[in-house]
Amino acid sequence: MQGAAVLRWPPHSSPSDSWWQRRDISLLADAHADLAELLARQQGGDWGEVVPEDARENQLSVREGFRMLSSYPIGKDGAKVWIITEAQFHGDARG
Repeated sequence: MQGAAVLRWPPHSSPSDSWWQRRDISLLADAHADLAELLARQQGGDWGEVVPEDARENQLSVREGFRMLSSYPIGKDGAKVWIITEAQFHGDARG
């Protein structure tokens, strides 16, 4: 089964997002993918298979505190997981 999982961190709390999160977590489990390992890769600057423009944006995001986007192949069937790590701002105009 080829598929794609999209995970946002921190998780959103709307009811429509929870269905997607359950389905995406199921894809990860079926592929025996370790979410903690994938998040550690992203945090360490390994963004997987992103286009050069997204890699440059991630480098800017590390400096400025914006969102990061990573993409990793999982499983043996060509499935892919996209991880979007959203910036969180506290006490300023952004949130």
